[in-house]
Amino acid sequence: VDPSAQGDYSCWDSRGRLLHAVQLRLGHPPGLLNISCQVPSYMHVRCSWVDTVKTFLPSEYTTSLRGKDSKPCIVDAVRKHCDILHPAIWQRLHVLSVTETNGLGSKTSTLYFKLRELLKPDPPESVSVGQIVGFSDRLMVSWNIPSSWPQSDAFQLVFHIRYRPLGSRFWSEVSEGVRSRADGLRFRQRRRDHVSMQEVASVVKMKSVPI
Repeated sequence: VDPSAQGDYSCWDSRGRLLHAVQLRLGHPPGLLNISCQVPSYMHVRCSWVDTVKTFLPSEYTTSLRGKDSKPCIVDAVRKHCDILHPAIWQRLHVLSVTETNGLGSKTSTLYFKLRELLKPDPPESVSVGQIVGFSDRLMVSWNIPSSWPQSDAFQLVFHIRYRPLGSRFWSEVSEGVRSRADGLRFRQRRRDHVSMQEVASVVKMKSVPI
């Protein structure tokens, strides 16, 4: 059928009365979905999917999460993702099935994943760098933990800091991960390598790591 045939069709009698109306929509049955999951904290999992077949038809999505003590995955059909709250983070394996259904059929796609391997905290927030008064060879770096990471003594983060002079290709790293939200950073400064505090701040990198 030619795509231009899509539209509204109706039948009328000789007196102009509507007998029947139908809407013709052309499309395809669902295909497999590409599913991926992100785990920004031990309290939240978000799984999203991308169509491999453009169906041109409205679809509904249902999910099923299998595993011991599994939680439901709450679907947002418009944004094509679902959220798992308070997942069984220590469970060895999870299996997520997503079924897409439209007027021409349905198709189920499955993803096997391990939450511990996917756990990746968001980066620190509000990172700032300033000079420590009275110490020309030190900087003070401060930050906030990611807002997506619930504060708990049982699940703490360590932070890794790298820095380099502006214009240099070589990074230095603080030898050990730090847990506090502020850290005194010592660096060797030469007059010919002098940069402003604003410039130094632009070349400090941090990342969060769960322990």
